[in-house]
This record gives sequence, structure tokens and C-alpha cells, in this order.
Amino acid sequence: MSRLRVLLGTLLFLAASLAHASAEDFLGYWKNQDARGLVKFLQVKVERGKPMVRAYGRCQKNDCYWGGVEAMAFAP
Repeated sequence: MSRLRVLLGTLLFLAASLAHASAEDFLGYWKNQDARGLVKFLQVKVERGKPMVRAYGRCQKNDCYWGGVEAMAFAP
């Protein structure tokens, strides 16, 4: 039983270490698949060395720019 626990623990540790994404993987345009929502799409980019997220939402005729905020990465 203890061998099984050690084996499962090792497998979980290895699987968690393989699940990795860099910040560059999130750059670009992210379209909202639920078009009924207010947010149409997000733009994630780097400005002056800092990650920024800009939101665009539904307006009368065209999409409106709602503003941007500095993003915070919680992992390297």
C-alpha cells in the first residue's frame, strides 16, 4: 500500500511539473465565445515591459474600448 502511495505521489509531482505555460502563450486576442455577454474580446500585450489587458465590449454599432489594466503573473 505504501508503494502505491509513493508511486502515485511521484506521478502527480511529475505531471504537475510538466504543466507549464509561459507568459507569451497568453499574448494576443481572446474572443468571448458567449457573444451575448458584455465583453466581446480581450487584448493581452506587453507595453513598456509590463503585461497589459485591454477590454472591448458591445456598443451601439461598433465595439467600444473599455480600458486597460496592468496584468499580474502569478507564476513564472
